[in-house]
This record gives sequence, C-alpha cells and structure tokens, in this order.
Amino acid sequence: MGEPTIVHVPGPRIRLEENDTLREELLAHVAAGRTALILNFHEVEFVDSSFLGLMIIVLKRVTAYGGDVRICCLQKPLESIFELMRLDRLFSVYETEEAAVQSFK
Repeated sequence: MGEPTIVHVPGPRIRLEENDTLREELLAHVAAGRTALILNFHEVEFVDSSFLGLMIIVLKRVTAYGGDVRICCLQKPLESIFELMRLDRLFSVYETEEAAVQSFK
C-alpha cells in the first residue's frame, strides 16, 4: 500500500457543490493509485450528504485495489453525524493523525 496520503479537509463546513477542488483532489489520489488515504477532519464541524457520498465512492474505489480510507480528528458535531449515519462502521476512525498513520504500518 505504501505510505499513507494525508488529506487535510478544509473546514469548518463542507458543501461539496461549493468545493469542486476537494472532490477533484480525492479522485486524483485514487486515480494516481494512492490506496492508503487518511482524511483529517480537524477543522471540520459539518459535511453535507454529497460529501459523505463522495467518501463512500472513494472508499469503494480504494478498497477495490486492496487499500483503505481512514478518518482522523473528528470534532464532536461531526462525530455525531458519523455515528448517526453509521459511517463509523465503514471507516476506521482515529483520534489523532499519528494514530491513523500508524494504523497503516
């Protein structure tokens, strides 16, 4: 899988329709064969359903190549959304970026 690629998701609110750059960045990582992705949500308090859908698409594409997408640094409001949507069952969630990096070793 190689070294993980860390994507610092810009906050505080992510609406995918307003942020094509983030969509393009994530899909470019997958297209480039980076199959160990870490999404750092340190600055994020809210994400819309479109972004959550994109995360699932990225996860499916990465796992098809034997990789994984890990999440770190969820703020409490976003942590609640992940639990409510049961995304914490799809994605491994870590408190710190360092813990997420170590999980790939």
